[in-house]
Amino acid sequence: MDLSTVLLIATGFGVAGIVLGAVGHPLLVIALACVRRGAAPGAAPLPEPLPTVSVIVPVHADARELRHKCLALLDGDYPRDRLEILVAADGPVAGLDTALANPVGEAVRLLRMPRRGKPDVLNDAAAHASGELIVISDRDAIPASDCLTHLVAAFADASVGGACGHVGIAGKGSQRAYWVAENRLRRAEVAALGNLTSNSGALTALRRELWRDIPKDAADDLFIALSIFLQGRRFVFADAARVTLPPRAQDLAGAVARQARITVQSLNTQWHCRAALDPFRSGWFAVALIFHKLLRRLFLVFVGFALAGLAGLAALAGQGAWIAAAGLVAALGLGVARLLPDVRLARKGLWFLAAQAGMALGVWRFLRGGRVNSW
Repeated sequence: MDLSTVLLIATGFGVAGIVLGAVGHPLLVIALACVRRGAAPGAAPLPEPLPTVSVIVPVHADARELRHKCLALLDGDYPRDRLEILVAADGPVAGLDTALANPVGEAVRLLRMPRRGKPDVLNDAAAHASGELIVISDRDAIPASDCLTHLVAAFADASVGGACGHVGIAGKGSQRAYWVAENRLRRAEVAALGNLTSNSGALTALRRELWRDIPKDAADDLFIALSIFLQGRRFVFADAARVTLPPRAQDLAGAVARQARITVQSLNTQWHCRAALDPFRSGWFAVALIFHKLLRRLFLVFVGFALAGLAGLAALAGQGAWIAAAGLVAALGLGVARLLPDVRLARKGLWFLAAQAGMALGVWRFLRGGRVNSW
C-alpha cells in the first residue's frame, strides 16, 4: 500500500467520522421513526393505585432556588400522602437552613452528607428513599404543577423502567433553542427506538427496584438510562412532565472545562455500560448510541485525520502553497472572530470551538485513565 492510498484512507475516515458524528444520529432517528411510524400516543393513564414517589434533590455549594423548588413540588397536584421529598446535601451548602425554613423544612427530609461527589450522594439518598418510584431533579429545575402526575403516568406501561421529562429554559436565547431541538429529537428517538440514548438530571424517574449504584466516575443521568435499558426495560420521554431551568451564565473557559468534565463522565459511563454499544445485543439502539454519544465527541479527532490526509495529498501533489494559504485563512478567521465578539456568527463559532476543545480534552483525559467525581 503506497503513501497516497494511506492518505486517502485517512482522509475518508476523517470525513466519514465528521459526517456521522454531526448528522448520523438525527438522520438515523428520523429514518427509523418514518419506517416505524404508528398512531400518535394519547394521554397516558395514571397507574392504579397511584405509586408512592420519592423525589431526591441533590445540592452542593449553595441552595439557590431550593426553596422555590420544594414549594413547587409541595404545591403541585400530586397527593402529598404519596410524596416524599429528600434533600441530599453534599458537604456544606450555603443558605441551606434558610431555604429549608418552615413550611418547607417540616415537609422534607434533609440528608446531610460529607463532601464525596454527586454519584455517592445519589446512591446514599436512593438507599433512604421509600417510594416505589425514585425521581431525581436538580435544585434549580422548577416543576410545573402537574409535572409529577405526567411523569408518573409514563409508568402505567409495565415495559417502562424509567423516564425523563421535558426541559425548558426561562427566557429566550441559544440555550432555549438548544432544549427546544433536544426535546423534539427525544420525541423522535422514542418513536424510532422505543428508548432514549440520553437523559437529563433536571428530571429523571425510575422504578425503585431498577436502581443500580452509580459508579463514582460516571455521568449519573446517562448511567441511569443505560442501566435501565440493559435490564430489559424501556427508558422513555415524558413530554408532558415539564421543568424550567434558568439560563446558565458561562464564559469560554468555563465552557471548555464543562465539556471536558461531561465528556470524561460520558465515556466512563459508556465503558461501564459497554454492552449497550454492541449492535448484536442492542440492535439499532447501539448504533444510535454510538452516533450520539461517541462519534460526536471525537469530532476534532476526525478533523485531525481529514486535515492530515488532505495536507499529505496536497504535499505529494506539490500544493504546499495552497496548504499555507488555507492555514492563513483559518488563522485570519479566528482572529476576526476574536476581534468581533458581538457578531452573532463569530460568537457562535467561538462557542462551537470551545465545546469541541473541551470534548477533545475530555477524550484525552479519558484515554489517560482520568476520573471525575464532581458536579
